[in-house]
Amino acid sequence: STLKHRLYSPLKNTLCTFLSFFFSFFSTREKNPRAMEIQVENVPCLEAERRERSSGTLTLNTKRVEWSNGTESKKVPLSEITALEICRQPKGLRLRFHARGNVEITFLNFRENRAEELDRFLELHLKNVEVNRQHLSVAGKNWGALDFEGRNLMFKVDETKVGFELSLKHLTACTPFAKTDLALEFDRSGTDDCLTEIRFYVPPSAQEDEDAEDMRATLSA
Repeated sequence: STLKHRLYSPLKNTLCTFLSFFFSFFSTREKNPRAMEIQVENVPCLEAERRERSSGTLTLNTKRVEWSNGTESKKVPLSEITALEICRQPKGLRLRFHARGNVEITFLNFRENRAEELDRFLELHLKNVEVNRQHLSVAGKNWGALDFEGRNLMFKVDETKVGFELSLKHLTACTPFAKTDLALEFDRSGTDDCLTEIRFYVPPSAQEDEDAEDMRATLSA
């Protein structure tokens, strides 16, 4: 009996020490913000210089938001981020970060099954940043309102839902026809399928606020 007690006591003490270390380690990781990091692969960046190589790895850590595809990288320090837009899309979440100096960077296809992890990250590291959660319109309506946010044109349906959005980075021409029609043309030099032209009709009932020529002036500003 004494021998068994001597043999089991060291084993028991070792097991208790291991379990104590195990639980304290993961508890510390949960409480310690420095241990929080998110990494997602195959995330397109709309600000990538080459549209055909726009997919890369997105990393959110305690210092910055960083994206890289091996030949190009984008970095935004957390301390400079002023706002974040989150929109649920068919292939995942769209994340658009706004930073000081009118810097804007947008990522697509963020895994929706990691949304809770993202919320936890925001709570820990960006709790003072304004987060705007947008919703897509799936009603199929082709009338709505044009809203300019930074270098993006938002087509909004029912005032709050987004029908679609266009990045104006590759806009090459903006031509009004009278006061009712506005044609936008985009860069055609890319090798992938892309939007090259779109037209909007501004009915006379909406021209009290802004007609096609006013919109052209806004786009050219």
